[in-house]
Amino acid sequence: MLVLAIRPSNTEEAWKPAVMKLQDNLAEVVPPVTDLVTFRANGDWQEDKGRFMLRASKATKFELVRELDEKEFFGIIQECFNSHTRPLGKCMEYHEQTSTDYDRFVVTEACVDFVNYSDTEGNNHQVFLSDESLPMEAGHDSVTMWFPDELKGELEMFGPNSIVMVIGQTSIGKVYTKETGQTDEDCLQMNGMGIFALPGGATPPQ
Repeated sequence: MLVLAIRPSNTEEAWKPAVMKLQDNLAEVVPPVTDLVTFRANGDWQEDKGRFMLRASKATKFELVRELDEKEFFGIIQECFNSHTRPLGKCMEYHEQTSTDYDRFVVTEACVDFVNYSDTEGNNHQVFLSDESLPMEAGHDSVTMWFPDELKGELEMFGPNSIVMVIGQTSIGKVYTKETGQTDEDCLQMNGMGIFALPGGATPPQ
């Protein structure tokens, strides 16, 4: 699933949130992450979800218009996804409110505690996020975010203590601590769709 900021037509100036599902034979048709592109797709506005639902086809191609500078990119994100943005500590509540929406996504900001790269090619990588909005309770004081191997290059652009904006889909995992191991207690996890260091927020890669 792709999360996009779109202008539905050439006559509209406001950015609208959208999700696009790619069929298996289109899974590699991925747009540049931070560039302005044009494309064609069928879709409908979902008023109750506050987003467009787009359907890709074999004719869907992303054509580069121009690169976006950092200020313009983050300005579009903030304008487009304002209603989908939550503090990290409120993302569990958001998940409970939207758990039946299988195309849900949320935008949040956080501090990168650690990036755990998988040694196996093709496996997912873990990013551990923290924020002052999270409780100080063990097992809930950070959130694990899983990123596909295709986004490893994005993870390698910053290091621990970087301040980032992330786009992801919430899920529920189990609390794990060094003292107790895995427990039966629920905790928030996220499947990552995008991660971007905020202006001036990046530290050197680990």
